[in-house]
This record gives sequence, C-alpha cells and structure tokens, in this order.
Amino acid sequence: LLVRARALAPTDDAHLLGDLALRHGIAQTRAGKNVTAARTFEEAIELAGDTGDVVLRVEAALRHEDASWRPGFSGATALRHVTAARQVLDDAITAGVDVPGELMLRARLAVARFRALALAGRHDEINDAFEEARRLAAEIGAPNIEANVLSVFIGQVMYHDFAAAGDMIARLAELEPLIDDNDIALHALHDRILHATLVGDFEERRTMARSMAELQRRSHSSFWQFIRANQEAMEAFYEGDLAEAERLAAYCNDLADELPEEDGSGTFGLRMFMIRREQDRLAAMAPLIRHVVDRADGSALWRPGLAMLLAETGADAEADAVVEPIREAGFELPLDALWSTVMVFLIETTVHLGDRNACATLRERFAPLAGTNVTTGSGLLCFGRAERYLGMLSYVLGELDAAEEFLGLALEGDDSGGSVLWANESRLWLSRVRRAQGHAAEADAMAEVVRLEAEAAGLARLARLATEALA
Repeated sequence: LLVRARALAPTDDAHLLGDLALRHGIAQTRAGKNVTAARTFEEAIELAGDTGDVVLRVEAALRHEDASWRPGFSGATALRHVTAARQVLDDAITAGVDVPGELMLRARLAVARFRALALAGRHDEINDAFEEARRLAAEIGAPNIEANVLSVFIGQVMYHDFAAAGDMIARLAELEPLIDDNDIALHALHDRILHATLVGDFEERRTMARSMAELQRRSHSSFWQFIRANQEAMEAFYEGDLAEAERLAAYCNDLADELPEEDGSGTFGLRMFMIRREQDRLAAMAPLIRHVVDRADGSALWRPGLAMLLAETGADAEADAVVEPIREAGFELPLDALWSTVMVFLIETTVHLGDRNACATLRERFAPLAGTNVTTGSGLLCFGRAERYLGMLSYVLGELDAAEEFLGLALEGDDSGGSVLWANESRLWLSRVRRAQGHAAEADAMAEVVRLEAEAAGLARLARLATEALA
C-alpha cells in the first residue's frame, strides 16, 4: 500500500512524499529489510530537506541510523546524516522555531551520533558522545534512551573492560522494569545474557534467557526470534549436547533464510565445523575448508581453522605451513568479533605442533581474557574458560605448575557452568599435566572420568583421546 501511495502522491508535494518515504522505511525495517530501509530513509531525508518540517528531517536521519547499524554498516554515512540533522535542529531553535519534543529529539540524536561514531571507528570521540547522550537521557528522565545508550557503550567495552561493562550491566538491570520499548528491552536483555556468559554466571544467564524468550514471543519479532535461537544453539553446544546443537544450527540457518538480507551461512559453517570436530568427523570437512580458504573473504577465520583441522588429522607439516604467514606477522590479528575464535584455532594448532615460541607469543596475547569464557561475537559459540587455553600453552612451555593452576581454574569454571564438553576437555588436559608431573595414577583416574562422561554424552573426539591416554 505504501509503495502504491508513494507512486500516486503529487510529485510537487515534498512533505507528503517525505512522510510516505519515512513510513515506507519503517515498514521495511519491521519486515527485517534493514538494508533496503536505509536507502528508503535516505530518500526521506532528501525529501524532508525540501520542506520546513524539522521533526520530519530529524526523524528520517534517526531512522536511517537505526536501520544502518543492524546490518553492521560502517557508520560514516549515518554519522553524516545525523550531524546534518543536529544542525537543522540547532538552526531552527536559534531562529525561534518551536520544535515539538525538542529535548527528546536531541537525546535520540545523541544516541544515534554515539553509535555512528563507534561504527565509523572514531573511538577517540565516543567517550564524550557517550557522556552527552547519557546526560540528556538523565535530564529528560527517559529509561528507554538511557538503556539504548548503555547498550551501545557496552558493545564497545564488553571484551576489554569488564569492570566498566559490569557497572553498566548492573544499571541495565535497574532500568529493566522501567523500559517500555520491547526492542530496547530485548537488546538490554541480550547484553546482560552475553555478559553473564562471559563472566560464567550461567544460572543467571538461563534465568534471563527465559525472560527474553517470553518477551520475544510477545513482541512477535522475527529478528529477536533469530537472536534467541542463536543463544539456544550456543548453549546446546556449550553443554555438549551435539545432537541438539546441530538441530539448532540448522534451525538458525533456516531462520536466517527467512529474514531478508540476513546471511546465516557463515555462522552455520562455523558451528558445524565445531560440532563435527567433537563428533570426531573433522577430516570430512577438509575439502570444503580448503575451498573456503582459497577465497579471499574466507581467509581471516578459516585459514587458522584449516590449520587446526590439519594438525588434528595428522598433517603437521601442512598445518605449520598454513600458520606460517600469521606467525611471521607476530600473530597480530584484527580485534574484531572473530578475534577470540581465531585465537582458539591458532592456540589449538600451535599446541599440537609444540611450537614453543608461538605458544609464548599467543599466551601473552590471550592473557587478558583470563577470568572469562571465550565467546564468538555476540555469543554465537562459547569455548569455555580462557584458562584452559592458557594452561595448554603453559604445558607446551614446560611451566607445569602454571599449567596446573590454569587448568584447575578452567575445570572449576567449566564444570560449574554445566558444560560436559569443556569440563572434560579441561580435565583431560589437567590429566596430561599431572602425568608430566609424575602422578600417573591420578592422571589415569582423570582420563577414565573423561572417557566415561564423553562416551555417555556422545563426545567421540574426547572419548577417543581419553582412551588413547589410558592405553
């Protein structure tokens, strides 16, 4: 209907055309067509510029920014539109124009500018933008705006400043009963669930996940249904339920296919790679992974993935050759959403190869993650406690006391989180350390526990490794 209305509207009525374009973009956003909506909102911005309607001009810029961040656009274009809209609002107020809801528009513009700066990579400016947005939210007493501000900032600090993130997560929890916008409430819950995953509070995570599932059902949002399914897939794999993890991986991929402009193939491929590994069926994926690595857009994640696959299937020399360019670069990797996953693949490979120099460098780079669970992006996969990887690296370096301490912490954390998979991975590595320390009986007892629990859970790779350790 909106397409038809836009086609029938008088071509000389910029206000009507701009309003219809705005409404059309909102409808496209609700349908999950954010890329298309962003283009439609740009049309609305241009049309609104030919009118004296300040609110329409600002609203179009705000909607464009909101549609732009969801697909992960760089933020530069949104920032340009938001900056121009702020100037339009300032000029109107200076000219004595009465703009309805001026303070709320300023607060929303501050949030949009803050997020656009972050996505544009202008990190030296985001602290001031954050303070401005939060001040305006407090000034007008708007829980929705404050929660939105906090969610954006949490996304910037979650992985490198846990103390700051923790304070903001606590504030989000305080705001929860006051938030009356379902989308903002769901985003806030998503942030809190991710933080609980990172710090290992899985009981709290499961409680919040139930709340989020109920809110998502009431909202009828396809986007948040997709996010919830991804959270469930992450937890199934973390717990070691491979059959459920595979079912949910396929379900998430199907949901992605139903969402316009959403490509779930990369996430599906990563999940199946890890599932097949734990099923001890990784070798069958070698031809596919080689094909992906040969494509430039797949090299950042899948070159380390191929190296791990080769190392675990006995092709050590080839694995070493695949890692060589990354090693020569000093393991300097982009600090993006895949950084921790790439590091896990590299650690697994270099530990298997016994490359002491590489292990020393990787331990130094991975050390800041101590005390957290290792996750992919916004919680697509969880690899358990970071201390397991630090313990593995210490083992190769011959620092057995450090390895024992790290792996003991990992076992405790993985076990308390309810992960049969990662608790037994940590236990198996701890048994190797105890054997190297001369405690063969204790090592055998640990390996036997791993064998029994892995066999019961269908974790074929772990069961095989534990059986080999007992031979």
